[in-house]
Amino acid sequence: MAKNVYFSQGTRSEQLLYEDLIIESMKIYGQDVYYLPREMVTTDRLFREDVLSKFDENYLIEMYLQNYDGFQGDGTLLTKFGVRISEEATFVVSKRRWEDLVQAKSNNLVSAERPNEGDAIYFPLTQQLFQIKFVENETPLRPLGDVPTYTITCELMEFADERLETGVEEIDKIAAETAYSIVHKWVRGIKYIRMINQGTGYGGNTTVAIGSVTGAIPPTTIVPTITNTRVSEISISNPGKGYTTTAPVVTITGTGTGATAEAILTAGGTFKFGENVHGTKFTADVVNNSVSASYTLNNSFTIRRAGTGYTTAPLVKIAAPDAVDAKGTATLQNGIVTGLEVVNNGTGIASTLTNIPTTGGTGTGLRIDITADANGDVTAVAINGTNDGINYVVGDIVTVALAGVQDQPTFRITAITSDVNSIAVTTAGTGYTSAPTVTLSAPPTGGTQATASAVISGGTVTAINVSNRGLGYTEVPTVTIAPPTRTQATATTVITNGTVTAINLTNTGGGYTTPPRFTIAPSPSEPKGKVARYDVTNKELELIDIVGTFSDDDTLVGETSGAETVIDSFSSIEIENALTASENKYFEDQGDNVLDWTESNPFGEFGNQTGSF
Repeated sequence: MAKNVYFSQGTRSEQLLYEDLIIESMKIYGQDVYYLPREMVTTDRLFREDVLSKFDENYLIEMYLQNYDGFQGDGTLLTKFGVRISEEATFVVSKRRWEDLVQAKSNNLVSAERPNEGDAIYFPLTQQLFQIKFVENETPLRPLGDVPTYTITCELMEFADERLETGVEEIDKIAAETAYSIVHKWVRGIKYIRMINQGTGYGGNTTVAIGSVTGAIPPTTIVPTITNTRVSEISISNPGKGYTTTAPVVTITGTGTGATAEAILTAGGTFKFGENVHGTKFTADVVNNSVSASYTLNNSFTIRRAGTGYTTAPLVKIAAPDAVDAKGTATLQNGIVTGLEVVNNGTGIASTLTNIPTTGGTGTGLRIDITADANGDVTAVAINGTNDGINYVVGDIVTVALAGVQDQPTFRITAITSDVNSIAVTTAGTGYTSAPTVTLSAPPTGGTQATASAVISGGTVTAINVSNRGLGYTEVPTVTIAPPTRTQATATTVITNGTVTAINLTNTGGGYTTPPRFTIAPSPSEPKGKVARYDVTNKELELIDIVGTFSDDDTLVGETSGAETVIDSFSSIEIENALTASENKYFEDQGDNVLDWTESNPFGEFGNQTGSF
């Protein structure tokens, strides 16, 4: 067969031209969509499908909408599994654009060569999410080689516990809006009442009142404990609710005097997508047995909820000590005289004079020792050891006023230095049981390092005394105060008939300034769910995959973050067109009654690369 001279040079240029025209056409007539690669987390063993997967990447790319069944009718289809909505869409995308914008950037592609079945496409025009079912990358007739496009067949995505964390708000909210959700509005309550001063002289007529805060409901029962006429503890039956960042005033009245306390609010905190939330939390309060600011832990616990369903002893976690390190700042005393010379010897001076005050110069307080010869002339001068003055400068002239001497001697200051005048406590710290070590940085070579000691009262550093002022400092030294001794307490639990009956300390710890919080692992019967959405402004939390029953005044605890709060109120909201994980779970449970799924999925495996189902 004769060779066609018109195509002897190959077809690469024609292919590129064809591809460029297609890309340009899609930019003009196509739509911007988000391509979302699927990351498989857990594989469903029943259907062999991805039921615990997430989408945390998004790539904006133009695609041509070739067909959309939703624009052509309601798409209602009767199947052997019942009536379902089957809205399909067909998209066309340039291979080169997909390679540049998606393939080159994503690490979650099952097949890096082309779009993957199971990935998702978000169509902003209709605000809908589609799942890719089939990708066509070849045609029977290819006059110019490989087709430069992918034809992607999709259908409306039905959610089966997938997580949307793309960072695009309109996409991420879809999972929450198409699920059965429980809305929880939560606010702060009172965590506990901390004694500041236990006072004295109190008896059985002692009462405690919680001040009012706008919009807040205080605890219902407030009981003071009197020990040796002192208010040793104030207990509350519930945390109350509705508090913001302002704690209410605690007022103690009775025959005694001096008792004061403050209300400590529960922490705020936020929940992140995908965290498990337990509706009930076990708590145990430590009863402090000391009037100082440093608490000693003992085995006196109050178990508020015993729980049910425990078969093994749950873990108990004790918060770390909340002691605070003390800090201090040194102040230098400048212009201290270290060198003198005689300018005028004077006349009629006694042979030896000590601790003589001087006048003149820019500073104050300098006292000197004078040595004179037999003729009454000054032969030497020295600085009195305890009165070397302050604020002098080199070159200052000082003199003395000696009785009966007409020609008074004068002296010139030849050298000065600085020492540590005082140390101020800038942070008193908490949790100190003994005076901490205070260390000052050293002066330059030739100087003398200053030393100091700390004074503590009530577990805090109240003062720092300079024991040796040092000498030769050219800049303010750094003050380092040793931290209080901190040791985190540990404990174990005891269960009887499935409930927590006791907590035993295995290590009392040290450095606690307030009773620490205890957390016990939730029992199997505790309600829990997954966070679908959290509204920071309105303090509303939406949960999906609810297990168990929540109730008012339960405490929500973030399994990962540890953030906790008390439920103010909750309500159940069923979305009209919800396609929920619970429905899918029911379908899975009933599947084995119809077909044998144990070996393989007869409808095809998820992530099929051949396009045959």
